Amino acid sequence: MLHPGGELTVQDATLTDEVLKFESRMTASTAGKKTITGELESAVCTDNNCEIFKEAVSIEVDVAAQ
Repeated sequence: MLHPGGELTVQDATLTDEVLKFESRMTASTAGKKTITGELESAVCTDNNCEIFKEAVSIEVDVAAQ
């Protein structure tokens, strides 16, 4: 499965005080159970410090036949 635009950035996000959400349409080459993997990279900053983190993510989806 490929994300058509490459990496997602903050410009692709919906951000509120409670939620950070990315939406992406992807196309799979075949139907069935798929695992989408990636790395979430972000930072939480104060006026004095930024705490940078990277987290591996994995999402299971069931792709329907077209």
